Amino acid sequence: MLRDERQIALNDVIVACKDAADGYDDAADASGEPELAALFRTYGRRRREVAAELETHIRDLGDLPRNPDADAETIERLFTQLKAILSADERATLLEERERGEVEIGRLVEAALNTDLPEGTKTALRQLGQEASEAAQCLAAARAPQNT
Repeated sequence: MLRDERQIALNDVIVACKDAADGYDDAADASGEPELAALFRTYGRRRREVAAELETHIRDLGDLPRNPDADAETIERLFTQLKAILSADERATLLEERERGEVEIGRLVEAALNTDLPEGTKTALRQLGQEASEAAQCLAAARAPQNT
């Protein structure tokens, strides 16, 4: 079965949310700071919830949700872990990677909103876009040098 542009765009958002959730779990495990790990877990949980919600929308469009490419995800995780370990500021690296994921979700949401999706799906995507923007801002602020 061939997917139409709406299904492709929405599936791209779903996969990005699942990737982000897994990335947040990895970052939480790698973080030595309980508060930062809790923040990562909260965002990861929310991205999983949104992916599950959007999966119902993709089914309504007559398609099945895709899952992230396991091999690509493994390579990305290893690269992120290596980058964090070699970084002078592991915390900033973890935050930057997660911020990058939120920016990507926002970009994919905008692309999906430019397709002919049902209004309920667009509403869910707009909410996700707002959440992703706020999360990116929060992560960027947490990455900024601390004034102590």
